[in-house]
Amino acid sequence: MESDVTYADLKFKSNVGETAKLRSALPKTSDTQEKKTQPWICLVISTLVICFLLLAAVIVLIIMYSVMTARLQQTEQKMAQLQINHSRALMYIRCTGNPSDSDCEQYFTKSCPKDWLLNNIQCYYFPVEKLSMEESRENCRLNESYLVTILDGQEQDFITRMKGLHHYWIGLTDIHEEGTWKWLDGSALQKDRFWRCDQPDNGGGKGEEDCATLGIAPCDEVSILQNWSDENCWENHRYICKKKAMDIQNEFVL
Repeated sequence: MESDVTYADLKFKSNVGETAKLRSALPKTSDTQEKKTQPWICLVISTLVICFLLLAAVIVLIIMYSVMTARLQQTEQKMAQLQINHSRALMYIRCTGNPSDSDCEQYFTKSCPKDWLLNNIQCYYFPVEKLSMEESRENCRLNESYLVTILDGQEQDFITRMKGLHHYWIGLTDIHEEGTWKWLDGSALQKDRFWRCDQPDNGGGKGEEDCATLGIAPCDEVSILQNWSDENCWENHRYICKKKAMDIQNEFVL
């Protein structure tokens, strides 16, 4: 009969009711967790996007720096070449107009390789790259020359006029005995010395400086030729190579 209710039916209904109560009493973790997790996901994604943008910006800046550095080097090379051409043009005009000038004898009897400058039967090369003292010395050797020696005031004046605003390694060092400066060929530094008024100072107590450069700003306008200073041999500077001029007819080339 439909009105008959067994104990089993009552027990089942009781269990169902208790299960429903337990489920309703449990916290709704899935919704709460999802709401708590979403801000962290957004934060992580935002951070990753920002990092990616910063990385892209750094890469762009590195590329731009490389391009600008290359352009600057090209400009410096062109300026150096223009300076060489200007010096040659002045000598050409001077010597063709007055070939009896004693300084012009070398112009018509001596010659230097392209991009080298002639002065007093010597050739000088002013590369734009910056190297350490030893690397500069080796590059000069590869060009069948040597790191420049400066033997008198005339030579110092010529190089000072040609140097522009840069520092150049010269072949002078006291690396073997502190305070005893010698040229790299072993010859002693003679009476013609062109140290700046406060040089050499061996780093002023900040470290060893055993190699010489030319180009530091002089102490005053009167001593404009006094532009030598001692530097750390591992620093990178421009350099000057020197070798004897060739005994052939000079060809004027622009």
